[in-house]
Amino acid sequence: MAQNTNTVILDSTEINRLRQLIATNDTVQQQYDSVAQLAEQYLTDSPRPLKVLHYEGLLETNPDRIDTRKSLADIDKIVTLIYASYGKPDARYARKMKEFVTEWVSIYEPTGNTINENKFCPLLWGYYLFQDQFTAKEKRTVEQWMQRIAKMQIDRSHTPNNNWQAKRMKIIGIIGCIT
Repeated sequence: MAQNTNTVILDSTEINRLRQLIATNDTVQQQYDSVAQLAEQYLTDSPRPLKVLHYEGLLETNPDRIDTRKSLADIDKIVTLIYASYGKPDARYARKMKEFVTEWVSIYEPTGNTINENKFCPLLWGYYLFQDQFTAKEKRTVEQWMQRIAKMQIDRSHTPNNNWQAKRMKIIGIIGCIT
């Protein structure tokens, strides 16, 4: 489980270029096919959101962290769905992305833990890329949830000037760009 918090966001020109490469370059086609195959598998998966993440500061062998990592596999699935959608517009990818986002937003309670909540960056981008799939009410709900996360990050009384600060700024910046 490779929990990826980085996501490459492509604009329409880049997406068209990628699609052209997929259509004309066998190596790119093979790489895309492996992503699309994973995305197809994820279409039948149910989201596994948690109310609280138990990750930061816990040993890899801690049962709560192990359970959290299982749930955070949803984030890797989101990244795969994003990348699969770049190669081929498929309404099923959009519906599954929406399902993952809405389930997490309805269950997870923001805590202000920068290390834990940094894990949601691909989920935030997934919402951004597929927001046309959300109703106005769903958009308000998702964006209010994001704003709660950002506010907790902004209101932190102290953040060490290390990876915590970098991740904190990343979270605030992404949410600011989206909302």
